[in-house]
Amino acid sequence: MRGLGVGRRMRRGGAERGFTLMELVVAMSLGIIVLLAAFTVIDRAFISNKAIGDREDALQRGRIALELMTRQIRSMTCAGQYTPVVKGTDDEVDFYAYMGDPTAGGSTLPQLHRLVYDPSAGTIGETDYPVTDVTTSPPTVGASPSLPTRTLIANVVPVSGTPVFTYFTYDPNAAQGSGGFTQLSAGSAGLSTADRARVVKISISFLTRPTGINLTDPHSTVFQDDVFWRTIDPETPNAQPCAQGT
Repeated sequence: MRGLGVGRRMRRGGAERGFTLMELVVAMSLGIIVLLAAFTVIDRAFISNKAIGDREDALQRGRIALELMTRQIRSMTCAGQYTPVVKGTDDEVDFYAYMGDPTAGGSTLPQLHRLVYDPSAGTIGETDYPVTDVTTSPPTVGASPSLPTRTLIANVVPVSGTPVFTYFTYDPNAAQGSGGFTQLSAGSAGLSTADRARVVKISISFLTRPTGINLTDPHSTVFQDDVFWRTIDPETPNAQPCAQGT
């Protein structure tokens, strides 16, 4: 009887055995597959988050810089009898602009604004110089800037085949009031004296890359805007608002 009881206990213990080796291998394989799938999802999430962040970075910086430039160019004004545009090349535009409040009792003299694209640094910077006298020929401009040169945006390049600054005038051969434009030749030499007096529209175009990325990638963003000088009447395309176009 004692031997029979021991045999029953041994059979009961054998029925409570653990996983076999094959079962462990299958379970581990399934676990690895699940972990790999989880890591793949996490990796994709990081990549997507980085892409969204890069595009947002390029959009925000480009939008702010474009707004600053268009606001200044839209405020172009004659400096005494001199046309607003002092210099116009593919990479630089210098112009007189007044952005103050004449009712505030301050100076009503304009400033000379200089917007420059630096291809070596990949930046667009701004320097403003005070105009101290508009009765001289040309207007007297201070040798020192009103404020230190500031970088409006970094990590930018021109859009392929398009200068950063392009200049237009009303087409004198178009029907009066049609609003037709013709492009003025600038290049590296800049606009001629006569063409500077004819500028009625400046087109700004550049490509902003995400911060820290030196090569153009899918998340780079193109910015473009046309800025009109509202002083010139499109009904008289050959008119010059300043008495002297120099």
